Amino acid sequence: MAHYTYRPEVKSTDIDLFGHVNNEVYLRWLLEAASEHSASLGFSIEKFIEIGAGFVVRRHELDYRLPVFREDTIKVETWTEYFEGSSGIRNYEIVNEKNGKTVLTGKSKFVFVDLKTGRPTAILAEIIDAFT
Repeated sequence: MAHYTYRPEVKSTDIDLFGHVNNEVYLRWLLEAASEHSASLGFSIEKFIEIGAGFVVRRHELDYRLPVFREDTIKVETWTEYFEGSSGIRNYEIVNEKNGKTVLTGKSKFVFVDLKTGRPTAILAEIIDAFT
């Protein structure tokens, strides 16, 4: 599946008392990357509202490997692994572009839900086609 690259800026407000990026910021970057990836394929938040269904995360698995510091430049790679019925998996890798080292790997299990009922519903073929 095609990878999408997102390049967030490391801001001073991202840095915690230990002098590196706080763990919750990594998760924010992953969610921003996923949203931008989806929007780049024609499925923005507005499109999901129009459809009446959208993706919600059921589980995150994140492996923090190395710290990120204020002066670092990073990229977030994301791609969908598969879709099945109403669920799927999205993968992530954060790389420090200054040294080429992977600082985080992760995946999220997601479910496609009806926005009115909150219940899982089958992922539309047009969405699967766009992401594969």
